[in-house]
Amino acid sequence: MVLLKSSKASFKRLKEGRVNRPFLYAILLCLPAAGYAQSDTQLTFSFESFNYSDSTSLHSILGHWSDEVGGGSKALSVSRIMLGFEYNNYSLQTVYRDDSYYNFDNETVHFIYLTENKLPLVNGQEYDLYIKPDKSSSEGLRFGTNQQITPKLKLHGFFSLLKATNLTHGNLNGHAMAVGSNDYDFNFASDLYYEDDPLFDRVTDRLSGKGYSIDLMLDYEINDKWRINLELLDVVGELLIDQAAFTRAEATSDIKVFDENGYLTYDPVISGLESNKDFVYQFNMQTHFSVNYKISDKNSLVLEYHRLLDFDYQNLILSQQLGLNQLSWILIPELETVGIEFKHPSFSIGLETDNLDYKKMKYFSLNTQLFWAF
Repeated sequence: MVLLKSSKASFKRLKEGRVNRPFLYAILLCLPAAGYAQSDTQLTFSFESFNYSDSTSLHSILGHWSDEVGGGSKALSVSRIMLGFEYNNYSLQTVYRDDSYYNFDNETVHFIYLTENKLPLVNGQEYDLYIKPDKSSSEGLRFGTNQQITPKLKLHGFFSLLKATNLTHGNLNGHAMAVGSNDYDFNFASDLYYEDDPLFDRVTDRLSGKGYSIDLMLDYEINDKWRINLELLDVVGELLIDQAAFTRAEATSDIKVFDENGYLTYDPVISGLESNKDFVYQFNMQTHFSVNYKISDKNSLVLEYHRLLDFDYQNLILSQQLGLNQLSWILIPELETVGIEFKHPSFSIGLETDNLDYKKMKYFSLNTQLFWAF
């Protein structure tokens, strides 16, 4: 099946050390504050990962397709790996980033689940085939500065110079109908830009492109009890891809091939255009907003709001100061998710999930930071 093939081609990059996934993904929450180590100069390392799928488990969406499918029409993953140093009010980091958003028709995921597991189809059952991938990977340098505007207001600005390393952008739209328990007709049209052709195994040149991104952050202490923080990531940003490979094509099941078990396999009849042209990929802005209330000298309550493309959620955090350390308990009611975060002067680590069973897990977030002061 074409969508299954697209999924496997995209997921293959994880094994190559380049995070990527059709339908889902997942990797980042929000960039944590710049650390605890008290020094004018420090080396820093951070890894941030956010993953979410609303239709089936992360285990399935990564290519296994063995877990039940429910409702839902999106999956996303955002990740950052950064290594660099900070000096006074300035920072310089190398950055690797992956941003993956997938919108799709829920019937499409059900159809993939059935055909991948070779389950009997209901004769005459129709399925809409639709997926809209918006995925890019890039790497480069990130320059930052923070300025104390007033005693209570601090502004942070970051400018990244980036080199594109991967791209999948466009849409696929079509229709499938079961014509037997192991046979189906399908047709679809695709309009995709990519580095690796996810549909028709087209051989392409290495992706070439450069770009930039700007992040802005604000931290304001209202009084001794209240504090707010706003992060706008990718306020503006784009990748200018040189002669990006693209395919505009239509495919049908006019010629059919069956496997040894008599189940139809994906082998479409294709007509259309494969070519190259310059392409501008626009980053999607992410918004992270938090309100911090200091309950006592050792306890704080934090309410956070996050928006990534058209997906948003809220979480509640209870933080406890334990000497130089801080322990936080995290609750995301609408995603049925809990988490914990531990911060030390030289490192921090946080984990959030909705299920400890990987085959049932739909949400997973991990972030960690290390600081070396000198």
